[in-house]
Amino acid sequence: MSEEEKKEDEESIEEERQKLADLGVESTWDLLSSGEKKKEEQEKKPFRGFK
Repeated sequence: MSEEEKKEDEESIEEERQKLADLGVESTWDLLSSGEKKKEEQEKKPFRGFK
């Protein structure tokens, strides 16, 4: 990679981070581990076995 390509790459990464920050997300991992999924898991009743 040339210096110019590296600089463009860094700029595009910064732009993506800024877009995420505007949406109130620190990183893409926050999107994957959002509270919605956690709530969904909590609503399930624990398996107590067959009666």
